[in-house]
Amino acid sequence: MTIKLVITDIDGTILNDQHHLDSGLKKAVKKLKKMDIPFILASARAPSGMIELLKMLNIPDFPLVSFNGALIGHWKIDQFYPLIEHPLAKKELKLILDFVTTQHPNLSINLYTSNDWRVETFDSWAQKEAEIVKTLPIIGKFPDLPAHKLLLIGDVNEIQNTLLGLKTLGLTRTSFNLSKPNYLEITSCACSKKTALEEIAKYYQLHPSEILAFGDHYNDLEMLKAAGCGIAMGNAPQPVKNEVDYITTSNNENGVSKALTTYLFEK
Repeated sequence: MTIKLVITDIDGTILNDQHHLDSGLKKAVKKLKKMDIPFILASARAPSGMIELLKMLNIPDFPLVSFNGALIGHWKIDQFYPLIEHPLAKKELKLILDFVTTQHPNLSINLYTSNDWRVETFDSWAQKEAEIVKTLPIIGKFPDLPAHKLLLIGDVNEIQNTLLGLKTLGLTRTSFNLSKPNYLEITSCACSKKTALEEIAKYYQLHPSEILAFGDHYNDLEMLKAAGCGIAMGNAPQPVKNEVDYITTSNNENGVSKALTTYLFEK
């Protein structure tokens, strides 16, 4: 197995539970760059919520995967340039918003249009998200713009009930993923982290078998299975661990940098 690219989830993978970066990752990414192996971030986050990590890892020129694959692009100076995008179907988005606002008004509703994070109410859930991603949303009525992701945040039980209700609406162009037990990510069914891996492979003229992938949750699983080498974090749910090639230590134990050392640098 020859690995020519590494792609990784962010939260719960290269960040620990205190949202601090894997302490061995800067050194590991520096080694990857010397080996001409791109290190690609793939997340449910918006591009603006990933730019600080790009700077910390000194990989500003690499493309990134945002919104679970709904938007792929790269930063140049302070401007984000899309390469590939899969917006939500407008009619289905309206059905979802109508359902959530009437049936589950306590949920935090977060809409992402390109690089903009938007909320109509800056509630306590949105405030916690702002602390995590280190950026603030635009507050105001949602505009009639192409949207790449809808994020619903709330109590775990209410999120589960909302998901069950949404699945009764007959939506054929929309997919639902839990990136955390209380984070429901809603995107176009045309995208996923698996399709993003395939699109990134095509961008670099690689085969998916030449890619190593890291992840920690159910929304990462198809990406991990599609990669030539899929590695789950020690903190991943057991069903995820059951279907990958290798399991590393947890996100609180520098699992990504340790696995890079084991499976790439020491081979």
